[in-house]
Amino acid sequence: MSSNETDLIFGGFNTLLDLDSSINGKQSVFRAAVHSQQEADKWLADYSRSTQNQWIVKETFPHHSRLEYRKLYICAFSKKNKILEDGTKRNWDCKAKLDIKIKFLTKQTIKTDRFLKLSDPLQAVITIDHTHSYNTQTFTAWRCLRSGNDIRQKLMEYYAEGSSPAAAIQLHASNVELMEDGREKLGDGHYMPLKQTAYYWHRLFRQLNYGPPKKPFETLKNKIDLYKQNGVTVVVRQESPWAILIVTPVMRRTHDLFWSKNIVFVDTSSTCDSTSSNVTLMLTATKAGAIPMAVFLREGQSTESYATAFDLFQKTYPNGFGGETHPLTFMTDNSSAEKGALRFLWPESMQLLCGFHVGQAEWDWINSNISKENKEIFMNAFQQIQYANCSEVLEDKIKELKEMAKEYYEDRVKGLLDNKQEWVQLYRADLPIGGNHTNNYAEGSIRVLKDVILQRTKAFNVVALADYIAVTWEKCLQTRLSWFAYDRVSKPNHLYEDLLKRMPAEHGNGTAHDVKYKVIVKLGLCSCKAGAAGAFCKHQAVLHHTDGGVFPHCPPITSADRYLLGVFAMGDACPPKSRFLGMREKLEDLENMLTELQVLYSFQAIPCSPIRISEEATSQSPVEGVQNLEIIDPAENEKNPSCKLKMKKGRKLRKFFFENMEKLVSLGSETNIEGFYKFMDRTNKSLDDMQNSNQAFQAMMGFSVVKSKARSGVKIHVQPSAVRIESSSFGETGQAPDREAVGDDDDSSKDLDMPTLEPNARCPVGVQLPSNKYEHNVWSRLGAKEGDDMMIPVFKSQ
Repeated sequence: MSSNETDLIFGGFNTLLDLDSSINGKQSVFRAAVHSQQEADKWLADYSRSTQNQWIVKETFPHHSRLEYRKLYICAFSKKNKILEDGTKRNWDCKAKLDIKIKFLTKQTIKTDRFLKLSDPLQAVITIDHTHSYNTQTFTAWRCLRSGNDIRQKLMEYYAEGSSPAAAIQLHASNVELMEDGREKLGDGHYMPLKQTAYYWHRLFRQLNYGPPKKPFETLKNKIDLYKQNGVTVVVRQESPWAILIVTPVMRRTHDLFWSKNIVFVDTSSTCDSTSSNVTLMLTATKAGAIPMAVFLREGQSTESYATAFDLFQKTYPNGFGGETHPLTFMTDNSSAEKGALRFLWPESMQLLCGFHVGQAEWDWINSNISKENKEIFMNAFQQIQYANCSEVLEDKIKELKEMAKEYYEDRVKGLLDNKQEWVQLYRADLPIGGNHTNNYAEGSIRVLKDVILQRTKAFNVVALADYIAVTWEKCLQTRLSWFAYDRVSKPNHLYEDLLKRMPAEHGNGTAHDVKYKVIVKLGLCSCKAGAAGAFCKHQAVLHHTDGGVFPHCPPITSADRYLLGVFAMGDACPPKSRFLGMREKLEDLENMLTELQVLYSFQAIPCSPIRISEEATSQSPVEGVQNLEIIDPAENEKNPSCKLKMKKGRKLRKFFFENMEKLVSLGSETNIEGFYKFMDRTNKSLDDMQNSNQAFQAMMGFSVVKSKARSGVKIHVQPSAVRIESSSFGETGQAPDREAVGDDDDSSKDLDMPTLEPNARCPVGVQLPSNKYEHNVWSRLGAKEGDDMMIPVFKSQ
């Protein structure tokens, strides 16, 4: 390298500054070891980032006869592709240019060009004209620089991981700040894109990965093969009412558990995505808490909608309840559509209502319809029925309620009493439901979905929601089960020790030593109240502690439990058995316990692979006859007099509503008719975007925010500017400016409400120096002298 050459590196390519050909301060000529168009683009990107410049293409030469490649660039702040006037944010009429040429590598060019004789020929000749018309080394100029594809790809990765645009910007800024001169690079558009750019890229990401907000099923179908590669089953039924079934690997292993054939929890939420689609969870209780068996995305709240979704599960996993075709019990809320669909598809299963929600609904009704002095009486009577401990007490309490209740309250309870087997705990005392009398597991899982998975942010559409469930929630379930498997959760041990403390050393009752209980170990049942419902009671804890054995509902405190939970979480990727041993435990002991526990975790005994459903099958009606399914709800029975009155009132209100809407439009005059048209246009667009009953209800709630009828005495609201004018005209006390001022000798001067000002405080512009002595003492602390008739400045020098 001669003294007239400077060695540089741009984009990883050796680059020399040819000082002989360069013009100092105006033009620079570089020779670079660039041999193709792709390498030229990479060189230019690195050069632009290093010099804080931006270049756009002015002209290309695709069929140049003397050069292998050539492209001419001009400064991004030139007039090209700009429609704004000169001197605006991106149009500074800059004349800077950059010309990239790649010479042919032939015998003739090598003979005439000394740069081509090097071991790594410098084929590229890059001529740069530096006549920029603006200050290139300022943060204002750097702000307008555009980020490259590498920065865009990084933000796309953040979006794919579930980050919002704001979170992605914050994370990227943290990474940029860790670079060399990171603080300055935060102001460089090459490294730190603008906020609106990040949001624009997020919109592109959503369109590419999730499709349009409305009817994105084609996008979801295109991703089904990708889901299958990760072991996720997604079945789509596109016909209305549409439904989507999602089963991840952890959810599929849940179908093989012992507990899934005893009790299944079902609950629904409709506020998880922007289109207000319904999300229905089907869960079962395990030793590590509730784990979903399947997630359904549905349209509407009708019985047909529920049946369509549940039918996908029934056909895909016919033996998905612990090897059985149906579970022993379903626990749900008092939703007639949901219960009707479950009864239609699995008529052999018993249905139980959540005890908490039944009591809550009854209290809400009593609180609104019963007099204050009788509220507590009727609620206690209802609870005595709900928690009766024997059939004699139950019949007596029902008889007492009927005698004391008023007629309308008796009609209200009559429907629930007809189905008392679903909510009276006496009827579920002998069911193996693990002591679960509420739907709290389902409520908690929906909260996890909203708080942890979605982070209290609605998904873009059902495709995005399916991605969150299939990817993010699956990882969350694996992590949660792994904590139990790795013995990092202390709650099971605390629960076990607490049960042992409630019992004496000998078997029997902890309080009455002459009472004996019978325990059936293999079924996990006890003759006590808690154990009869399948809960792990203190009597079972004592037997487990002294004699060992397999108790289905025992907390996961053994190495065998932890290993099986590890298989549950990770499948074939589970660590070896020896990793789950205790500090002094042998592998033989673990093997013996696994043989006994295999009945609870039938991962290998009962294969549960999904049945392939053809597209023709999914396009048909889910269940024949579901459209004609009649759901009898006591609260909506037409034979009920109160229901007849409610329906008659509804028809009258509907007619009155349409009449008033016509009246509203007819009242528009020439002066405000444009406002009426604007209101109707906005309302029509909102109504046109509705896709299901949930969105219709939300729109109705939005339209219901209507001001009540005007009445006398209501405050007249004015514009904020008018309030400021009034304050400046009347002063602090609201008195007119021409009112006689208070004299110096007036005793009332002591009662003036003057503010307490600190030294060096700031005073607003336009405040006249007061003449009153009391006021003068206050203002003098700002530095004003007595007798001054001047305006106090806004800022006082320190």
